Amino acid sequence: MTDIDIDTIINRSLYALENSEYSEFDLLLNQLSYLIKQSVNSNNKTASKEQITRILDYTPNSFNQVESLRLYRGLLILVRNFAPSLNIDLFPIVANSFEKFLKALNQTSEWTDKIIEVYWQILANFQRNEFTEVTNEFFGQWECKYKWKDIPVSVMLPVIHFLFRQFNTQDPHITNENLLSLLKLFETNHVMNAVYEIFTIIDFADTNDIGHDNKMFIHLLYDIITHESFQKWIEQQNEEEAITKWLSLTSVIVQTNTDWNNYELIALLSWNGSLFMKYAPLINSNCNTTVNGEDDFGYVEDDILAIIAIFAELSQFNATKQYFEHYEDLLPKLIFVFKWIHDNIEPITIKSSKIEEVGRYSSVKTNIITILSYLSYDSFQFQEKIRELGGLLLVLSNCIIDNNNPFIKEQAIVCLKYLLQKNPKNQQFVADLEAKKVVDDQVLLEVGYQVEVIDGKVAVKKKEKIVYLHYSYWKKTLKFQFIFNGLFDFLNTSFINQFNSLLFTAQSFQFCRQNIFVK
Repeated sequence: MTDIDIDTIINRSLYALENSEYSEFDLLLNQLSYLIKQSVNSNNKTASKEQITRILDYTPNSFNQVESLRLYRGLLILVRNFAPSLNIDLFPIVANSFEKFLKALNQTSEWTDKIIEVYWQILANFQRNEFTEVTNEFFGQWECKYKWKDIPVSVMLPVIHFLFRQFNTQDPHITNENLLSLLKLFETNHVMNAVYEIFTIIDFADTNDIGHDNKMFIHLLYDIITHESFQKWIEQQNEEEAITKWLSLTSVIVQTNTDWNNYELIALLSWNGSLFMKYAPLINSNCNTTVNGEDDFGYVEDDILAIIAIFAELSQFNATKQYFEHYEDLLPKLIFVFKWIHDNIEPITIKSSKIEEVGRYSSVKTNIITILSYLSYDSFQFQEKIRELGGLLLVLSNCIIDNNNPFIKEQAIVCLKYLLQKNPKNQQFVADLEAKKVVDDQVLLEVGYQVEVIDGKVAVKKKEKIVYLHYSYWKKTLKFQFIFNGLFDFLNTSFINQFNSLLFTAQSFQFCRQNIFVK
């Protein structure tokens, strides 16, 4: 393939387009197909910058002429294949050409959709560049014409590839300058709007079957929410809706990764901690207060719910515990929110609930107790702080079933175990409450403690492990109870096997399941 061949075919194709002369349409299409196949080979020469510019300067004057659209699409495919090796100075020209096409587009068809797809492919194939503002302006034009949720997958894929190529972090040890430039656009950031809208389209129900392209997009989201400039960007948002959206996004995304490094964790914790300190005091605000006739505090519940969920997910990492140690005001605010919800939001019990009823601040108490569990585990310092701030009493008070906080009882029992472990003051605190019948004895038994009166004082002590085995025969009232203390291993194996071979009805099986346990 020679330069003359390329120039000749491009010139003849553009002449046909500009003059609506399609007598040689089939010949031109075949010649373009040949060029397109040849252009895949990187050893072949590309078209000149001038010829590429001529192609991009053209805009179809009719969108119902199939020959025109097919011929123009062929020229754009040629540009697409050349794009990886083109000078990046051509990038704004491509973006401008795409904008002109979108503005002129007055009717859609199969071929206009295919042209749009090729335009996105051209942008995706371009080398990484610093035209962030050009990109942002173009995304603004796109939003005026299309809603992201309505675009086909064939278009979405090159969009994802484009965003990833331009803004992903290539080296974690070097500042991502492109993303830094993007996050400096505080007020009208069309790219960030697009990123969020694309996120809402992805189905996170099965992360194992999410697809390569979507996984690539999720990694871009990791880069965005952990970038050192993201905190300033989100704090500068004038619309609370934007903050709520990104908090909601982050609460989902943090669940897809268990391998955050310390830099990423500190970035996540910092901007979430900053927002939490801002919103926590507003939890008891009058939600009927309005500004310009609109609810001024309607966002608080959604934001706090998302932030607490993010903290709960990240609390498994040691960096989170260190963050709470460093920012001493964070734990008091967390327990303040815990207490406010406990005092103001009634639990939803089985008797009081309606089908699928969900109350306010759903799951927040469960997530707070999860955070306290990780903080108090093997940490005398946090055990003490949590008790002093009233957290221990709140945990004890939530060893209940609450449909608005699934598994809160189970999580509270785990947390209580960690709070009492090797902490005499916490144990005595619980013993004093038990003496006043404030604490359910069964709860203490479940965490491995029992209450005793020693020298006239009530105390909590570790309970010796005893194994109970209960077996119930179908249609029989006879019960056998075997109590073993350290002799379990000496049981006759064949004797146990006889019990295991018994057939139970559903009722008797349920009884066995409830009555075979270790205390």
